[in-house]
Amino acid sequence: MSQMSTSLPRMSLDPKILQNVDEALKLEWLVTNGLGGYASSTPIGVNTRKYHGLLVAALNPPVYRHVVLSKLDEEIQIEDRTYKLGANEFRDTFYPKPEGLLEEFSLNPFPIFKYKTQDVTLEKTIFMETGKNATTVAYNVSNMTSSPAILRIFPLVNFRHFYHTTHKVQLDWHFTQKASEKTVTFQFTPSQKVLFLAADKGKYVAGQSVWIENMFFRVDAERKEDCFDDCLSTGNFEIKVIPMEHERFSITAIVDESEQKANNLLQEMGEKDRYSQELKNGTDLLMTFQERNADAQLDD
Repeated sequence: MSQMSTSLPRMSLDPKILQNVDEALKLEWLVTNGLGGYASSTPIGVNTRKYHGLLVAALNPPVYRHVVLSKLDEEIQIEDRTYKLGANEFRDTFYPKPEGLLEEFSLNPFPIFKYKTQDVTLEKTIFMETGKNATTVAYNVSNMTSSPAILRIFPLVNFRHFYHTTHKVQLDWHFTQKASEKTVTFQFTPSQKVLFLAADKGKYVAGQSVWIENMFFRVDAERKEDCFDDCLSTGNFEIKVIPMEHERFSITAIVDESEQKANNLLQEMGEKDRYSQELKNGTDLLMTFQERNADAQLDD
């Protein structure tokens, strides 16, 4: 058996697929954490089934999976123009609509999205740490314009079993929001679970709670299942990128039993290069697979 290369597989989509919404929405990506939790969506970030979410945590590993963070939707403001990077589908429309700003989507091996508007480029990478109910979104923003660029990131919060959907008029849970400079905590009752989101740069701007109602899941509709979901928008993270500068930062979402435990986990996670560690974990898994399946064609 030949020695396997330590590089992980890389897959990229033809840009034409990204510009064809119906074709792009037939494809999905998945990142897992080894506990039964995961993050999953489509290459253009529109959720098409109730199983999709940026943080779907196994609250009793490896079962009792709950969608606690449906997604993060981004927008970039340059002077008086705002560009929506996030997109969502409703019954007969998209809002925001996919604006063709996504130039590239690849798995290398984690999902990487590359957007461009005017002379501002944004790259985001989504990954999870093995053994943790946590998802990290790493951002790399370059502003080559002569004006400041403001990036806003809107969490869409939920709390439901991944077999179900949320309808605000039938809620069996409530939440409280606690915000600080770079973090926000959502305490869900009666479960008492906490969703903790933290940015390492910028600030969190708390706002009024707004329900985003009747988000449409086309795959569930095709399966004749409940295909409408309500999510909460409660504020946004914000970072300013000055002209001719680059910024790297990340937002991490954690589910735990208390804010203190979530914060302790964040501090523990911050003591190492988590992305590099997860690349190594993936390489080790692939090498083990090859050792056990000598006839497997890794290119497949």
